[in-house]
Amino acid sequence: MRLLISAVTWDQYLRSGMCQLELVPVADKYGCAGIEFRPYWRSSIEELYEIKDFLAEYKLECTYAANDCLLAATDEGTRQALLTVEKSLAKAERLGAKVFRLLLAVGPVERAMFAADWWRRAIGQLVDAAAAKGIVLAVENAPNPTTGDAELLRDLVAPFASPWFKITFDTGNWLPAGWDPLKAIEILAGHIGYVHLKDMVNRPDGFVPAYPGGGDIDLAAVVDKLEQTGYTGLYALEFPGGRSPAFKVKASLRHLRNAPNKTALTTVRAVFPVPESAEHHDDSHHRVGHPAEKGGLHEILRSPRRLHNRAAFIVVIAVHILFHAAFTSDVICCKISTPHPRIPA
Repeated sequence: MRLLISAVTWDQYLRSGMCQLELVPVADKYGCAGIEFRPYWRSSIEELYEIKDFLAEYKLECTYAANDCLLAATDEGTRQALLTVEKSLAKAERLGAKVFRLLLAVGPVERAMFAADWWRRAIGQLVDAAAAKGIVLAVENAPNPTTGDAELLRDLVAPFASPWFKITFDTGNWLPAGWDPLKAIEILAGHIGYVHLKDMVNRPDGFVPAYPGGGDIDLAAVVDKLEQTGYTGLYALEFPGGRSPAFKVKASLRHLRNAPNKTALTTVRAVFPVPESAEHHDDSHHRVGHPAEKGGLHEILRSPRRLHNRAAFIVVIAVHILFHAAFTSDVICCKISTPHPRIPA
């Protein structure tokens, strides 16, 4: 299993000044294979290329996930949505992403649209463009019965029969959509091109996303079933991190490492040690700055590991800061003017 961390887990920090560039050494620190990036860009033109170069320094890979859709409420809305997908695909290419995760639609879906000649041609052109860039387009199952229907998603991608047009299989989203993840795997076997590892807690007021091991899903059984179907692609740890993203990532790694089938971390380069109490973490009693959240940019830079990469990181951050200082007065990538809470890593 090749595991990635997802930028969405650091959502709170990325919205308050953290750069996605900082996730590169974080992924390396946890022994993961790379990062799933999101549209948290400060200035995408230079940031995308900086990240691509930095990933190469660390020998890491990446994917790109945006909330762009293939369908909208009207034909004109759908055409505009597909133009947005094209722009995001170009960003994925600049990153060097292997997978571009997108959505089917925000609202209800008319199956009849799948048969519309103009739409099929447009999707075919998108798939061809992605193939030329070496990027898999992977549509995610949403956490609702409409666009989280396994049969609907199969009917979406199967007619194209392309290795470049697949499904993002989100392990947690099947429950609120009313599906058993194992049954969904049977229906989508051969059509899965990317996996989001996420747990779900079933509460009286609905399902709540959780990190692997923090919910009710038997993820070991799900991963085992995926592997039985021949899936060998990327897995991203994708869940809300709140104020303690690092702790939850480490708890996820511990849970997967201790899975009964022992397959989860066989190809990850290293596993960061996780406290024994990780699976029983209470986020309300664990805040940024707590000893268990040690890390952050300053600690990464002080680490004795990978000196050449650390020096490259300092140079890239310095160039990034100088660029933004020269061209903006109120937005600096790493928030030099307004310090934010220590970033857990």
